Amino acid sequence: MILYHGGTDIIEKPVIKAHQYTHGFDIVYGKIANDDVGETVQAVLDGLMPSDFALQKLVFMPSNNQYCFCTEQSLLFLGFTESVQVE
Repeated sequence: MILYHGGTDIIEKPVIKAHQYTHGFDIVYGKIANDDVGETVQAVLDGLMPSDFALQKLVFMPSNNQYCFCTEQSLLFLGFTESVQVE
């Protein structure tokens, strides 16, 4: 089982085929961008916001974490623990 945790190791030059990233990791864990981050990056790309200002803005945005189970083998580590009925 190989876990990528967003540390110093990076996925270099992933192979992209039909919207699928190919790499050697079973589970990828790390920070993800929300819509606000995407809008900020797009504003920089469109020339509407200087990059130094965007970086200052991004520092104060809350971070989100995501697990991506990339292989069938990694899915075997998931299991049902309980259910709760909410009324």
